[in-house]
Amino acid sequence: MKLDSSSQINPMIESINSANKMDGAVDMAEGDFDIRIVQDNSTEKHFHLWLDKNSERSTIMDVGDTHTIYSISESSTKTLKDLLLD
Repeated sequence: MKLDSSSQINPMIESINSANKMDGAVDMAEGDFDIRIVQDNSTEKHFHLWLDKNSERSTIMDVGDTHTIYSISESSTKTLKDLLLD
């Protein structure tokens, strides 16, 4: 799946940027989605996203830092579900 309009990309970036760092050791199964964001200057960021249709919250991990996960709020999770699961 490719999201390429600002109406799709901006909510995705807002969800990632608003995620809260979780404390503790990280031992996660493979993510549900691998996300690649390419910025205007060709800089790329890669993330693993855990997004379950039955869960109120989701989790994201920067591929460059696999020792840290971030929790995504209920409202941002709903936005991501609308973008990725519908």
